[in-house]
Amino acid sequence: MSVGRGFLSFFGVARRIEDEDDDEDEYEKMRLRSPLDMTKISYDWITMFRKIGLVAILGVLWVGTCLAEETARDYTTRAVQLVKEGKINEAMEAFSKAVELAPNDPMYRRNRSSMYAHLKQWDKAVVDYDEILKAQENDVVTRFNRGYAYFELGKFDDAEKDFDAVIQAKPDDENALRYQAFVYVEKKEPDKAIEDLNKLIAAKPDDPQNYVTRAKVYAASGKWQEAIDDYGKILEKNPKEQTALWARALAYLRTNNPAKELEDLNALVAVNPHNLDAVKERAEAYRRAGEFDKAIADYTQALQLQTKDASLYAGRGFAELKKNDKANALNDFNKAIELAPDKSEYYTGRAYIFVTNGESAKAVSDFTHLISMKPGDADLYVRRGDVYSKLKQWDQAGTDYEKALSLDQNNYLALAGKGYVMGQKGNVRGGADLLQKALQEAKDPEHQEEIRVMLRDIGVGPQM
Repeated sequence: MSVGRGFLSFFGVARRIEDEDDDEDEYEKMRLRSPLDMTKISYDWITMFRKIGLVAILGVLWVGTCLAEETARDYTTRAVQLVKEGKINEAMEAFSKAVELAPNDPMYRRNRSSMYAHLKQWDKAVVDYDEILKAQENDVVTRFNRGYAYFELGKFDDAEKDFDAVIQAKPDDENALRYQAFVYVEKKEPDKAIEDLNKLIAAKPDDPQNYVTRAKVYAASGKWQEAIDDYGKILEKNPKEQTALWARALAYLRTNNPAKELEDLNALVAVNPHNLDAVKERAEAYRRAGEFDKAIADYTQALQLQTKDASLYAGRGFAELKKNDKANALNDFNKAIELAPDKSEYYTGRAYIFVTNGESAKAVSDFTHLISMKPGDADLYVRRGDVYSKLKQWDQAGTDYEKALSLDQNNYLALAGKGYVMGQKGNVRGGADLLQKALQEAKDPEHQEEIRVMLRDIGVGPQM
């Protein structure tokens, strides 16, 4: 998550050093000025030596302090150069040395806290921010940065306090209002978040970033239509704005509006044909819509952009299965499993091909391998049980469904499988009762239809 104003840049650090060098003459005057006015020294010998001794001691302390300040600046200059060279660890050591040598100058802690923020070492950054704010409690930039660090640490109450303090000092501060809104989202208080963002939009109605942020808050709270409306305002001004097109397409997916989703995805791919996420999502959308040729074409295009994405091979394989192109589907599932051997859904696709090709033993072998990798995964036992059912190996299927239910008693597919096996073994009433219960628990329409088929197969019609 990027910060609009952000933390102090290293160029800012360098600028501060340059500004101090411009004041070198004034610095020299300060360094040479005696801490005691010598014209006031008495000619009483005892008093004179006492005062001369004091002058000597204070002079050493003063010069030592100035040398330390100069050394701190030297270390800071070196640290900036090290950052430019990519030597991050050495740069951090130099920034820390500068703080050690000049602990009372907040500038050096600002520099180091910037580095901690760059490294995402937020807890260490907070320590420096605390010290800076002790010296300069009205420093709203540091207070904002500390609020952001708290946000990254998940300390949302502390973050809210800091952002609120910034807003009290600067009521129209865009970043503080924006990130306070994000805090409210994390605290499950979306109405407060929207209130802050409404203030931003009222102050700057032409700033698209404010609509983007509010749309994100609406989306996070499940208000998809409101999010769609805000993304629409952005796209009215810039119809090719890719972030808004992508986000609105996903919002349309959430509202079950596939036509509008595809419209935005088409616009997005037209703007940027190399947008892998957009091409991949459009392939999924086409597959959900039953346009399998278009889905296959998009999966193929996506694979030209990313050849090592197992999900693309599997997605194309499932689309090919829908066209009964089992040869190409098998090749794609084999490739998907080669790239991601722990993804059980890829084995499911391949197992279907094995079963329909009369090679069910290979399907059993696949699932047995997966179960050895994930012995606590109830779904794997269900899938192997389904293969055993197709082979009419009822005892083995029943054992797998029982095992799945022992791992997950709410697994309605395992319950349906168990009922189906009972019906096939002669206990039609008992099996029908379990299948009917599974049908009541099933939410997925495809699963519901599969269970109805099972009921008909054992000679019983569904009761719902």
